[in-house]
Amino acid sequence: TLLEAALAIVQEEFAKTYGHIEGARFCVLALGRLGASEMHFASDLDLVFVYDAPDTASASSGEKRFTSSVYYNRFAQRMLSGLSLLSRQGMLYAVDTRLRPSGEQGP
Repeated sequence: TLLEAALAIVQEEFAKTYGHIEGARFCVLALGRLGASEMHFASDLDLVFVYDAPDTASASSGEKRFTSSVYYNRFAQRMLSGLSLLSRQGMLYAVDTRLRPSGEQGP
């Protein structure tokens, strides 16, 4: 629920400046404890961001135009910033986007 709400907020704010990429899609994959629905107090969010944009998409439609790779790279960075927001109570979530097949021991 939190990821869906954060995604909607970031999409709305991001589109005000950068617009949209026609026919493109963005997905957040939850791995680890979040993906297994086994979150506890000290869990971090293990996330993978994936996008799909048509080959014909040349640039976003906003006042600042980006190619799809730059657009979604910056969009993912904005998602990470929102999810790991630091407040007076501390960090909202620790987010890990380093997908490693063997955990900490992996490359």
